[in-house]
Amino acid sequence: MTNVKQGTFKKKLLAIAVLASAMAMTACSGGSSSSSDDAPSEPTGESTGVAYDGYLRGATVCVDENLNNACDDQRSTTTIKGGVYRLTGLDASQLLYPLALEAKADVTLDEDTGEAVSDGFIYVAPAGAKTVSAFSTIIQGETERRIAAGETPAQAQAAAKAKLATDLGISADIDLTDFDAVAVSKANEKNSDVALQLRVLNQVATQQLIRTVKSAPAGSDPSATLYVATQNVNAKMADTQSLVKTKLAGKNHIDIEVAEMVSIARDTAQDTSVKVGLVTAAAVIAALDLREDVKQKILDTIEKAQDAPATGATGGTGASGTSGVN
Repeated sequence: MTNVKQGTFKKKLLAIAVLASAMAMTACSGGSSSSSDDAPSEPTGESTGVAYDGYLRGATVCVDENLNNACDDQRSTTTIKGGVYRLTGLDASQLLYPLALEAKADVTLDEDTGEAVSDGFIYVAPAGAKTVSAFSTIIQGETERRIAAGETPAQAQAAAKAKLATDLGISADIDLTDFDAVAVSKANEKNSDVALQLRVLNQVATQQLIRTVKSAPAGSDPSATLYVATQNVNAKMADTQSLVKTKLAGKNHIDIEVAEMVSIARDTAQDTSVKVGLVTAAAVIAALDLREDVKQKILDTIEKAQDAPATGATGGTGASGTSGVN
């Protein structure tokens, strides 16, 4: 009997020990869960799209939180094949800022030519843009000009898109911050021939921007220089469209080769009838003052958007509700 009692007693001690250990683990686990629940979650916002002159591979795309038309110490990513970019981990505020792209000389590949670009250049785009291009750069520049003239950021952006559509002779339904001219020109659909013309025009505008930026006096502020260049290129856009349309007469998206598109774009950019005005020192100085005013208005708009009650309509990754902020 004594041995049995001792055995039973030992079993009870073992059961108590196991139960105590389990309770301790549960308590520990419960404390950890509570701590985890209290910790702030990581931002989950995204901005995705494509960048094209031809598709640009190896370019830097960033959230331009400094509003200086450059990618410095900001959230950024690198474009891959097909010009695709994906900015992740963005908070609600970052989704409201414009985008900037830096194509690096001898590094960034233009998939239309199959070669690295010989001159570096900058594109910018409104917040929420799905395509970053010379067109998005012109739209952002025109948006800033209109904000400075007294329009709200949302009004300015809508008017800038409409003006460029008119200058390019396309339907206002085509949003050039969300229209992949390269992809559509390769497809066989109703807008493919329109996309072919836009694809060539975008290449012309890129070359015009590069040449115009280079014309600025030494030491000019890069951000103000780009703004002036976009205004000068924009001023010639209707004439450029007319010339490209003439050069593409009789051609369609099915028969034309990429090399011929590139050649037409280069010839057009060098045509004196669409020569873009130079960037002057006076224009850069004026642009510096204008952009400081515009920056503050954009920041004020972003702050108001952040302070507004959440509607729950767009979610963490929805950029569609922010694209009119710039």
